[in-house]
Amino acid sequence: MGMNIDELATRRYLFKFYHEADISRIINDGPWTFDKSLLLLKRLSDTEDPLDIDLNTAEFWVQVHGLPPGFRSEAVLRGVGDFIGVVYHCDERNFDGSTRSFFRIRITIDVTKPLKKGMRLKKEDGDWIQIEFRYERLPTFCFICGLLGHSDKFCNRRVQGWDPLSEKTYGSELRAGFRRNIPTGGNR
Repeated sequence: MGMNIDELATRRYLFKFYHEADISRIINDGPWTFDKSLLLLKRLSDTEDPLDIDLNTAEFWVQVHGLPPGFRSEAVLRGVGDFIGVVYHCDERNFDGSTRSFFRIRITIDVTKPLKKGMRLKKEDGDWIQIEFRYERLPTFCFICGLLGHSDKFCNRRVQGWDPLSEKTYGSELRAGFRRNIPTGGNR
């Protein structure tokens, strides 16, 4: 176990791990933050130069809420995920036979673009439904522009004349609630 960290440039670091299990855990269990700021990570091959790597994507578990019966399939979830970013993995528990209030997809998101709040789906009868997205472990993001990495206090739109009295387009509803273990019954 263990790792070394080298600072390569301003805000660019190289993490060196000694065991494959550590690398896999760090890559697969993210996203990771430091001081509420997102850490963008990329696994390098032996031939890649760490200073030449674009760091503009991160993987998130995204919860899809409001998906009605008839739309609850892996193919639909993958289509929804492709609207958000690039689907990496669907939660294997999505279709285990239990009733779900939401479905989970692991998605690679371009952090240079605003977060997606939801999307509309057309039912067979022609009616439209709205589904909503919630991001697990979502770090600091702007309620004005929807970008990760800054809060609305530091948004460039404020400088460009955004009216602080107008309604913000994004809100805390994009954050998924914390997952807590529900205690089992027992004697007091």
